[in-house]
Amino acid sequence: GVDSSLHQGPPLFYVTKVRGVDSSLHQGPPLFYVTKVRGVDECYNSNSLAISLKDILAMGELVASAQFNYMFDVAWIIDQYPPSKRTTPLLLVHGENADGLARLKMACRPFPNISLFQAPLKIPFGTHHSKMMLLLFNNGMRVIIHTANLIEKDWDQKTQGVWVSPLFPKEPSGPSTFQKDLLDYLTAYGGGSSLDIWKQHIREHNMDTARVYLIASVPGAHTGPSMHHWGHMKLRKVPEGTLGCGRSDSKVWLEVDWSFRCSVSMVPWHPEWIKTGQ
Repeated sequence: GVDSSLHQGPPLFYVTKVRGVDSSLHQGPPLFYVTKVRGVDECYNSNSLAISLKDILAMGELVASAQFNYMFDVAWIIDQYPPSKRTTPLLLVHGENADGLARLKMACRPFPNISLFQAPLKIPFGTHHSKMMLLLFNNGMRVIIHTANLIEKDWDQKTQGVWVSPLFPKEPSGPSTFQKDLLDYLTAYGGGSSLDIWKQHIREHNMDTARVYLIASVPGAHTGPSMHHWGHMKLRKVPEGTLGCGRSDSKVWLEVDWSFRCSVSMVPWHPEWIKTGQ
């Protein structure tokens, strides 16, 4: 329902140019998108700017997937997968309990390929707001971090943000900073779980091309060294250059995962609140 006559010509939203950025860090399609909407000129839904959930799930020959989220419309989610991939293994990582968990289990009954993992919420009123996808393809793996619940109205006529990782090849490599931080985050969900197979998939893939920092936050009281491993205390290490990403740019994209919640943010390199915690 957007009137395309309101604007004719080039896009109105830009990012500023910066010096000193190594263009070899990324070759290929952009890694950050907004979601597609109807009623605008097709140039704004071009593959260089916008993406849909169906686009994401059809990026390759899908073998298995894990969806981390707060809200799930299970039947609608299955419909977003390519028809030939709707029976591939699918793990839903959620924070439901009591009646909510019963409803989610009921919704999953028609789909034997779906398994559930309940995120441990160790504090009262805790919620699992992560919005992340792990997608295993026959030729590699992608990590997707986005801002939308897995319900139709969050993907329909709303501008959501989606970060799409490069395709990580399955090959031996030393653990990158991004890979280590992702594994640490999944480990915080607990061991001996259905997430273990995904930890192994992550270990088997070379994630050196992920030129971002993953700043994670998980429920609990953190003291000692662990206090600097999560949230804004870890974010301080980015401007200090102590996270080992090998970047010296004046700005970086940050994948911000806050209290089992994922979003994508662009932040200034030296904001005072990061350095002082105030």
